[in-house]
Amino acid sequence: MTLHHESAGLGPHLLFIHGWGMHGGLWRDWARALQQDFTTTLIDLPGHGHSPPAPLTLAGLADALAPFIREETTVVGWSLGAMVALALAEAHPRRVARLVLVGGTARFCTGPDWPHAMAPDTLAAFARQLERDRGRTLQRFLALQAHGGREPRALTRALQDRLGERPPARDGALGEGLALLRDTDLRAGLARITQPTLFLHGEEDAVIPCPAAHACARRMPAGRVRPIPAAGHVPFLTHPEACTRYLQEFCHGH
Repeated sequence: MTLHHESAGLGPHLLFIHGWGMHGGLWRDWARALQQDFTTTLIDLPGHGHSPPAPLTLAGLADALAPFIREETTVVGWSLGAMVALALAEAHPRRVARLVLVGGTARFCTGPDWPHAMAPDTLAAFARQLERDRGRTLQRFLALQAHGGREPRALTRALQDRLGERPPARDGALGEGLALLRDTDLRAGLARITQPTLFLHGEEDAVIPCPAAHACARRMPAGRVRPIPAAGHVPFLTHPEACTRYLQEFCHGH
């Protein structure tokens, strides 16, 4: 399977993996700011944007993304893409140099020992609404991502505009993506991921609470968290300068 991708820039390689229902174009502005120091590759996951559909499983996604890993690649994953990045690092430990996880977690839904997450009933309501009204469901999710950031209404519109720049995600990809978020629990494998890992996390994230990043980092041999004040789930759009500075410091220091 050939995934749509765009590469540009000079320097060490950054591989960007987007979140649920989105596409690689969402990274565009941040990637451009990094291209003086890094080579960036922006991927459309299967069934998203310009990439053809394929079943969405973590193992399958790790295999599909493996050809894009170059020497000393830093994998940058956002939201669902952060879970894919964790799976990729565990599947290919000698090829992934480090991880930058934006709004990331190892488990998306709450459980008896995991309060730092979305309630399963809330995610199930998203899935039911997706079957009835796809457009309204996506709009609701965009608004949730924008919550807690600067000017949430303007950010929601910006997300909607950026999302509309490429073909919409296929219905099957959306449903399978929600199932991945519902069922995936990568906590047991965190201790095996020895690559340096940076969590960039908005302190006001309404999708994945910031304590989830701290809880994950504590389980990892080389995990650390950079909380971003007054930021929600998309800090690379609302606080690009801080995200750029933290990523540069992290990559150059490891």
